[in-house]
Amino acid sequence: MTICGYVLDGALDDCVEYYPYFQYDLKILIKEGYVQITSAETGLWLKSKTCLAEYLNWDKTKALYVPGGFWAPAEKAFGIKRYSLRRLAGKNANKKKPAESRDFKKLKLKLMPFRSLEKIVSKEYELYYKI
Repeated sequence: MTICGYVLDGALDDCVEYYPYFQYDLKILIKEGYVQITSAETGLWLKSKTCLAEYLNWDKTKALYVPGGFWAPAEKAFGIKRYSLRRLAGKNANKKKPAESRDFKKLKLKLMPFRSLEKIVSKEYELYYKI
């Protein structure tokens, strides 16, 4: 699959397949300096691991079935252990931990306009094909 001029294969292609919005967000993630594609199969997450965990957790309700567990494609693609991602996505008995990290707040502000546009387009598509 080709996205943003990159031919994705392997683990990054799994991220596109199993995390629904990753495909649409990838262009913004690269442009804003969150992701760097190192090869067709792998990439580097350039911000905090907590930001990656929160970003993927944000999409959690849309992912239907992920072989190997929810965090498996991200572990293969970005080289961050799934246990770490799972731990960073939750509170872990730390009541003082903020709801969102600083990096994720900035990312979410940049992605929200595109996400809302995508939802409008998908609703129109569903309505069109129900007729």
